[in-house]
Amino acid sequence: MERHGFTLPVHPAIVLIDADEARGQRLATTLTLADFAVYVTATPYQALERALREAITPVAVVLGQGDWQNRATDMVMRRLYGRFYERAAQPIPTLYLPTASNPTYPPVGGSRPSYPPTPSTPSTPSTPSLISRPSSRSSPAGRPGSYPSYPSYPSAPSSPSAPSSYPSQPSRPTLPDDLSQTEGSQLLEQIWRLAPATYRDLRPSDDALVNTQLPAYGLKPRISQKLLSSNEHARQVIEATYEVIGADRWADAMADVGLARLGQPENWPPENDERAIPAILFSQLNAAVERSWPANPAEQLRRWSDADTEASQARRPPSWMAQQVIKHLPHERALALALNGFTAEMNKTRGEELHFWKPRGDGSYWLVHYCNLYAFGRARRAEPSCFVWLASIEATLKAVQVDSVYEVSEVECSCQTLTGHCVFLIEPRLSHIN
Repeated sequence: MERHGFTLPVHPAIVLIDADEARGQRLATTLTLADFAVYVTATPYQALERALREAITPVAVVLGQGDWQNRATDMVMRRLYGRFYERAAQPIPTLYLPTASNPTYPPVGGSRPSYPPTPSTPSTPSTPSLISRPSSRSSPAGRPGSYPSYPSYPSAPSSPSAPSSYPSQPSRPTLPDDLSQTEGSQLLEQIWRLAPATYRDLRPSDDALVNTQLPAYGLKPRISQKLLSSNEHARQVIEATYEVIGADRWADAMADVGLARLGQPENWPPENDERAIPAILFSQLNAAVERSWPANPAEQLRRWSDADTEASQARRPPSWMAQQVIKHLPHERALALALNGFTAEMNKTRGEELHFWKPRGDGSYWLVHYCNLYAFGRARRAEPSCFVWLASIEATLKAVQVDSVYEVSEVECSCQTLTGHCVFLIEPRLSHIN
């Protein structure tokens, strides 16, 4: 799981069963960006089928709308929880969404225990962790909308009150007040209460490089006014995603990250220059690709970037004359041409000037992505995580034949600072040879 000295973290798993598919997709989006691996299904039968097929060990099961008063459902759920117990060696807690109903039965030939069952003490039924007390109303199942709206994260109370059965809340400061308590943020807060180790600090860092050092180079922070990307660019990235993940896993992979609509190719964006794709979609696709090869997610992300780069180069191949000219240019000039082309293309894709490069005066260069695709909206991590951009920039250097002269590294990632901005350093390889 290591590449360029970085290690990608293991994502805590959440199993979400909800017949309200639109809500399921909204929750999947929020949880995915909070660095959870979400398994989204509409029925318990689908959840069991996936549990038997995939190695799933969830930190919690989230139940929404469903026929929970059905005996057949009860049998399936008991088998599902038994499967999880085999892997975790402990009961898995359950959270209920507001439209879920308590999955217990009136006594019929004896009382039925509520799930999850406790295999170690089968004669003593356990009570599910009822965090959101269910409503008596149920809403009709909806269909996923078009592209997801931006998720909001919870504003954690400074002194949370919780039932005594909860693990203690991790010590952490209050989050910003402007983060509203939506259904997704409330669920996220509940999961953090149950599994404090999964908590992610969602406040931007005050000492980020983009705010403290880069302004001296004329690189002042820029905030996207549109947070959009072009249909053509998104279509190309989605096609590369499909190629890397594969047709057999495609539908599940998209639904799990809140992009169920993309499970059908007819719902992919058209190939035109209209900018209608929210930036958050690329972060969701990044999560789907990362999860598609758990043994080596960094390498999978690079394969994804390579597939996208190859498609882009096939559509806009350099002329023979340009290739001959580049061969005879000084390395600094060739690199400048490459970075000019790279940033201009990305700015055109975004419809805003959000990508810049500047010389540092020592033979190295800053390359900055403001409101960066693939990292925007994601929760905090310990290490830089823009493997896609690293591979893309390396391919750009190779295209102008300076990859043996310069190397690129990510020195600050939005996944570390939560600024939304990512900073790359391009420097001569000889500077590392002493």
